[in-house]
Amino acid sequence: YTLIQTHTDKQYYGRVVAYNDMVFLLTSALSSFFIGILVEHYWTLSEALYLIGVMFILSAIYFVYIRRSYHV
Repeated sequence: YTLIQTHTDKQYYGRVVAYNDMVFLLTSALSSFFIGILVEHYWTLSEALYLIGVMFILSAIYFVYIRRSYHV
């Protein structure tokens, strides 16, 4: 939030914070949803959590790739 506050114009601040919250809520909701789906399909809880962890790691690698490619 500190980076958002320092790098966002005042006129767009509310909108940017709302989009940021929306992304965080969507990520947590989808994680919970997929864990529930996997457990209902007879995956163990640890297997489901490992899969979610791998997905987050792949997302982090993609983020680093994009950041290096576009020099953001």
